[in-house]
Amino acid sequence: MAGKLTYSVYTENLIEIAFAYAELASRYPDLTETDSITWKQQFVKMANEFEDNYPEPGHWGDSDYLDFIDGFAREKIFEFAGMEQKLLSDMPSEESKDKLISILLDVCLHFAGSQYTESVLRTKGFGDSELATIGFEVDGEWSEMDPSIEI
Repeated sequence: MAGKLTYSVYTENLIEIAFAYAELASRYPDLTETDSITWKQQFVKMANEFEDNYPEPGHWGDSDYLDFIDGFAREKIFEFAGMEQKLLSDMPSEESKDKLISILLDVCLHFAGSQYTESVLRTKGFGDSELATIGFEVDGEWSEMDPSIEI
């Protein structure tokens, strides 16, 4: 019978890499197309590689351990999956997206007017319910404007 695991830098690395994978897999379901045994084997390789290449805090630059291993894990996970690395930290939160949409909508309404803005949104696939959600008064009737005209 094999010995029991003990807590070490290797098991800590393994756990952090598994955490990174779990977060990525929830956002990128394509990662789950690879069977779990293969991923587990990769996690062990990644944990060993991390410790071999970055054994001391001095190797982490300005990052702390958790940030550094998270970045390392994301890079290796995307690399193994053959996917382009996504920078999740650069993606805006839902709250930020909502604020940005609100600002852009205000700018469009201010400079282009509501009829033109509504016309552009409808040509991009917005229906009555989406327009109502962002504050347009929708009465089922609208007159289409050519969104390619200069205003």
